[in-house]
Amino acid sequence: MKVAITLNDVIRDFTSHFSKAYDKNVIVSHENFISYEHVVDDTWVKQEVSTNNKKLSIAEKIDSFNLSKKHQFSSEEDFFDILYDQFSFEFFGTNEMTYPNAMIDLNILYKEIVKNHSCTLLSQEVNNSKHATLHFLSYNKCQVNNIKFLENYSKVWQVFDVIITANPYILKRKNLNNNNKLSIKINKPYNEHIKADYSFDSLSQVYNLYK
Repeated sequence: MKVAITLNDVIRDFTSHFSKAYDKNVIVSHENFISYEHVVDDTWVKQEVSTNNKKLSIAEKIDSFNLSKKHQFSSEEDFFDILYDQFSFEFFGTNEMTYPNAMIDLNILYKEIVKNHSCTLLSQEVNNSKHATLHFLSYNKCQVNNIKFLENYSKVWQVFDVIITANPYILKRKNLNNNNKLSIKINKPYNEHIKADYSFDSLSQVYNLYK
């Protein structure tokens, strides 16, 4: 059996941290522009881009937490540039965990699962967010051997039999497919309306179920 555990909002506090990092690094300077600062040739440069006072609606397989609907970006290219290039470390590398023992619980659960099955830690990553995420995992002493970075989660149910996740997109795609696979939801306010085979508040509760 192939088991997957997604990183964001299961172990890494992503959605609430994202809002804080956005507010700190990307400033809405007035209703038609956003501005942010980044380094060009070792010099900090302030850049402004037009938003036309509209929030984007990027495809859910790319923006599975609907960040583009909650925060202002001028274009899909700007979304990728801010998230995955200019501020990837701020968005993906400096996060807190979802709760203090989340990584400890992941390590314990992982070691139990791999006694009889395969287990992979999944994360949706592009460009510079990969090494930012590796920093997060290393800093917090992740002991998982199998880590896989994906550009999107559109095919995860074709690969894995069980997925432990908070991600709404993954949970909804399982519900759309009438199959024998198992979804285990980590409860968050944004996914409370989405059905899953099991729902828990933390990985420690998943571990108790598994045992």
